[in-house]
Amino acid sequence: MRLLLTLLAITPVLIFGQNKTVEIRHNGYTISSVSLTGLSTDNSPVVIAGAVLDSVTAKKEPVRFGMIIRDNAKNYSKIIAAEITDGQTGKSIRKISLEELFGKGNSQWKVSNTTGTATMYEFTATGNTFTLIRTVEPHADRSIPSGKALSITYSIRSSIKSSLRLSLFSRSEGSASVDGNIIRFAALEKIPFTPQLFCSPGPNTKITIDRQEKKNGLSVVAITGTIVETDVNSPQELLKLTLIGTSVGFSSGIEKQAAHIIRYFSGKKAVPEMAVNTLPNRTGIHPGDTVTYTITCHNIGSAPAADISIDNPVPGNTRYAEGSASGIGQLSYSREKVSLPKIGTVNNIRWKISDPVYPGEERSMKFNVIIQ
Repeated sequence: MRLLLTLLAITPVLIFGQNKTVEIRHNGYTISSVSLTGLSTDNSPVVIAGAVLDSVTAKKEPVRFGMIIRDNAKNYSKIIAAEITDGQTGKSIRKISLEELFGKGNSQWKVSNTTGTATMYEFTATGNTFTLIRTVEPHADRSIPSGKALSITYSIRSSIKSSLRLSLFSRSEGSASVDGNIIRFAALEKIPFTPQLFCSPGPNTKITIDRQEKKNGLSVVAITGTIVETDVNSPQELLKLTLIGTSVGFSSGIEKQAAHIIRYFSGKKAVPEMAVNTLPNRTGIHPGDTVTYTITCHNIGSAPAADISIDNPVPGNTRYAEGSASGIGQLSYSREKVSLPKIGTVNNIRWKISDPVYPGEERSMKFNVIIQ
């Protein structure tokens, strides 16, 4: 694979914030979900499963997208955020409000925290006692951008064996669409850097998007899991959401990386693909000026790329500044043919990288030219 390339190794960071969210930081944005909390007393956003851009030019507020309630969170506290139904009859067993799902207990809904990433809810219905467990945690996978995804798992056990199904109902900010069995989120604003967030609830689930609240900038995403038979002793998984986001930091590679993420969720063969972005450090140049070119190469695929050769011809009407090339890899040059003892000028620079570049990783290289 012969490509141009640059290095900016992106390392996701797991954070347990004061608002008790679990976060994975990517290149320029954060994927997060509430782990343990009650609804805020103010109108701060409630992040169910979403992403926030770190900063956007001319934007006073961060740009958010995904399953997020941004404004007037208190006003949404009583909306139905989830429902447990009988797997055989379809009858409702328990409707769960947003404030109950995120930690507010009452006499009929007991909440307890078991670990740093799990919440347990206990309730009684139809003569049966149920324990619903919500777990939010990252998991490692080298086949996805930056090697980490965020998982939100709902499991349940009951005092009497039952057939159950869970449905989640979430308002969504930004654009939301369904591709197969995958929900794709992105910001609506026209901004230079717009990553995409993908949420997969796994096979055999049903996803619908209701646009009725679009006038408020919100859509309602409904996810219904498969029917499970509960066990008295061990919890059975009702529904598992996996969140993966794009990691490439230039727009030309985002759609291609999105296609690889969808392939990953679909169980198709993992393949590498390198996206390349080359930028000069200045414009408005004149003869004699020195220009630095930075070449960024990002693995937007779903498998490691190895033994990569990066060839970069020296741009026309410029002269390579001898000794200026830098970056990871074995460096070599091609020169114009001239009669000895003269040495020809460099017309191509090559970097060869033998170490693997994993999905979501970048490499960067630089070289200088002098304008002729």
